Amino acid sequence: MNDKSTIQDWLLLLMELREDVTPKWGIMESQHLIEHISATFAISNGKLNAEILTPPEKIAHRKGQFFQPETVFPRGILAPGSKPEAPFPKRFASFDEAKVVLAQNVERFFKYYEDQPIATPSHPFFGPLSEEEWLFFHVKHLRHHLTQFGLIPELE
Repeated sequence: MNDKSTIQDWLLLLMELREDVTPKWGIMESQHLIEHISATFAISNGKLNAEILTPPEKIAHRKGQFFQPETVFPRGILAPGSKPEAPFPKRFASFDEAKVVLAQNVERFFKYYEDQPIATPSHPFFGPLSEEEWLFFHVKHLRHHLTQFGLIPELE
């Protein structure tokens, strides 16, 4: 299975997520999760510009550590700008609205790279990323959160 089909399959799992599901760890509720995933796709599809938080001289090292197949997101890692005691405020009026926007942002991601195959929107920690790097990031990021909410089993 390639990264594009993995993302599409896992998007279907996210669309089945119920609002009342309690995560195995972390402070996000289901709607926070949907909005968080949606925001990362909005950054990767050029809709949102992310401030690069990593000093330029450290980006190559940080990318080198993360972009390895065996590296996983650790439990408790915080999204850029978030606080450990509270998730971001919800941006959408309803869980269903957040899911619609997520689906739109994923669709825009695939269309964005059809139209601009050499685009490199910036990730807050890793700086400019190619389509291949964004695909790798999204699969790893989705695996982390789908595991968090019990939608897929944890890696052994």
